[in-house]
Amino acid sequence: MTGNEKNQQTNVEQGRLVTTNDLAQRLKVSRRHIFRLLAAGKLPRPVRVGAAIRWRQSDIDLWLEWGCCPREKFDTLKEAARGRRTV
Repeated sequence: MTGNEKNQQTNVEQGRLVTTNDLAQRLKVSRRHIFRLLAAGKLPRPVRVGAAIRWRQSDIDLWLEWGCCPREKFDTLKEAARGRRTV
């Protein structure tokens, strides 16, 4: 696999949307607990696809890397990180 193909694969994985079941399995909690965390503002903002709730894989990866911080702090850190990339 060439470097370009690896970059394309990484971009696809980062753009992947994660289901509630996928997220629950990854965090080793129940689906119900995922909805409790969401209601409490402890998960990154989900993406609505019709009636379905999904999360960006890249957001979940960052959220875990940053210590599972509350949504408000996550949004602030994400904006700061985005600002650093564009400069």
